Amino acid sequence: MSRSFTGHPLFDTTSYLEDLADFHCHPSIPQFLGTLPQATGLLRQDYEISRQFLLRYSDVAGTFTRFRSEVQRFLNYLWVTSGRTLSQTDSDVVSAYFKTLKNPPKSWISRGVFAAFTDSGAFVCRIMYGGRLPCDRRMTTQRTAPARPA
Repeated sequence: MSRSFTGHPLFDTTSYLEDLADFHCHPSIPQFLGTLPQATGLLRQDYEISRQFLLRYSDVAGTFTRFRSEVQRFLNYLWVTSGRTLSQTDSDVVSAYFKTLKNPPKSWISRGVFAAFTDSGAFVCRIMYGGRLPCDRRMTTQRTAPARPA
């Protein structure tokens, strides 16, 4: 497959994991969900189940990073490639996913490690309560790899 990756980064760092519940720092995520053919309510349920799962591991950096990568990859496969939601997942979908991992489309392979979200510079309301970090900037996705130095 030579077409570009049509998925989307879904989960930021542990610092923003609590803020992802309402997407106020990451408005591109609900915009992405709105482009998919599945019912947005079902996609948000999938997202929240996955976010809650990741929250359990947010205090162990290596585990969180590994699980976040796998959950994002699986949700993108599920929503974009198979056109299903978690509630529609069966063993055939999981088997097809593992086949895809063994021989991923070229558009799924990165030339390096790049930030998934970048600061857009657009200020939003500062929110400070509980143990949450203040979110005073909106984050946008970085869909393409930065240019390589010459």
